[in-house]
Amino acid sequence: MIIALAVMMLSLDYKLAIICFLLIPFVALTSIIITKISKNVREYSKNVKTKLNIFLDESIYGVKLIKIFNRQYEKEKECSELCNKFYKSRIPVAFIEGFLIAFMVIFENLGVAFIIWTCINHLFNINLEIGVIYIFITYLKQIFEPIQRIVENFETIQEAVVSINKIYDILDHKEYLEDFKKGTSIDKVNGKIEFKNVWFAYEGENWILKNVSFVINPGESIALVGRTGSGKTTIINLINRFYEIQKGEILIDGINIKDINLHSLRRKIGIILQDTFIFAKSIRDNIELNEKLSDEEIMETIHLASAEDFIKSLPNGIDEIASERGNSFSAGQKQLIAFARIFAHSPSIFILDEATANIDTKTEELIQYSIDKISKEKTSIFIAHRLSTIINVDKIIVLDNGQIIEQGNHNELMCNPDGYYSKLYNAYYTNLVV
Repeated sequence: MIIALAVMMLSLDYKLAIICFLLIPFVALTSIIITKISKNVREYSKNVKTKLNIFLDESIYGVKLIKIFNRQYEKEKECSELCNKFYKSRIPVAFIEGFLIAFMVIFENLGVAFIIWTCINHLFNINLEIGVIYIFITYLKQIFEPIQRIVENFETIQEAVVSINKIYDILDHKEYLEDFKKGTSIDKVNGKIEFKNVWFAYEGENWILKNVSFVINPGESIALVGRTGSGKTTIINLINRFYEIQKGEILIDGINIKDINLHSLRRKIGIILQDTFIFAKSIRDNIELNEKLSDEEIMETIHLASAEDFIKSLPNGIDEIASERGNSFSAGQKQLIAFARIFAHSPSIFILDEATANIDTKTEELIQYSIDKISKEKTSIFIAHRLSTIINVDKIIVLDNGQIIEQGNHNELMCNPDGYYSKLYNAYYTNLVV
């Protein structure tokens, strides 16, 4: 529209049109200056808004904890401060937005005044009829109309740019980049896992694992034991290739996991965490995870997970819809669903991170029976603080400060009375007796 109107103005009187177009550099220069100022102001306002959103999200999700510790007043005060800070950050944004619109109106009216003044004084030998002057003024106003619409949407565009920059900060972060197409696909996994001189740190050279080496043979069950922060969960994360190691190699069936296609690798690994996540969908959907299974197959996995009584007690059975994050179920019930989920997908490698912590003793015994039955054919890795649950595993790996300090089965480790595991086990049972 702007180009078409400009051509029409040039065809009526090119001299007057060129004089009108002289306003464009001033409009462009002022817009560029305001845009640069506006970018910093909007970015600051967006950051404050992000903090406010994070606060609200955490407060809503952690409302029980806030009530338990009676922190309502402090949280209300913090919310008020953040809202006030956000309000103040929006004032300069509103001022710039209003100034831009006013600035465009001023330049539009200056253009109209300049046309009239030029024609009245016959400058540059311009001598136009009143009708042509009226058309010129109309065209000029029509040129500024789409420009004003652009300016009116300027806030949305600027906020979008700031948001896009934040998204690119995440997408360009190397730790978050995962290529699901690269690598060799594996159809069958025997389950041999080998760590060769593995060093790993989340940041810099603050090593979480230091020269860790061990072998898990196919169908073997092992347990990772050690104090909090010794590197147990980190080993699980590295097997799933959630992070890349800095030194050494991790092999599955003799293949470096860096050369294995991520999608096929993770399909062969089943993991149950202590903090189970449940989607706000039906129990059926939470077990299937978009892989269609028959009712018979789902019920079989529920039986293996000893979740039959719990699911039959629900009004809609396996079609019962879970609330957000599964809050309508207890921690133990969510873990039973997680066990049914992992049994349904039948991975080659089982990983259980303190997975029975929230389950009652009777149900735990039933699930343990199912785990023992399946782990005879699968490679299994257990992280457990209750040492009674790992006595029968083939191998126990004891970690301390990111290093392996002991390896062997229960009986072998107990033969060393001064060993870390032996002391830990004796202390555990002493506490139980007391």
